[in-house]
Amino acid sequence: MNDVALELIDSVLKNSIRAKYVLFDSWYSSPHRFHKLLKRGLFSVGMLKRTKKVYFHYRGRQMDVKTLYETLCRTKWYTKEKYLYSSMVTFTVDDQAMPVKLVFVTNHGNKNNHLVLCTTKTSL
Repeated sequence: MNDVALELIDSVLKNSIRAKYVLFDSWYSSPHRFHKLLKRGLFSVGMLKRTKKVYFHYRGRQMDVKTLYETLCRTKWYTKEKYLYSSMVTFTVDDQAMPVKLVFVTNHGNKNNHLVLCTTKTSL
């Protein structure tokens, strides 16, 4: 299914349909997917799964999204009005570092039930 999604995107690009971003849910979110889209010249935005199976680098340490959230919660940083936290991290895919921005937002106003958005367009 993941390969079919990339084939569909390639078909869209072949037919000169332009897009600024590719948006997808957590089913399609993986460092490899972000990397493959970036190689096609497309920025992407996707929701990450809160799993301990995907690792990235944050301030010189390798960690998963759950550990990063716990780390950010322990800091003295205040949560923002429209989101909780925002952090720059780096995924390593095919021995290449890929900077991405993670944004933690509340799910239905419950700080303990958060969503994690990821984008390769780090200026967003």
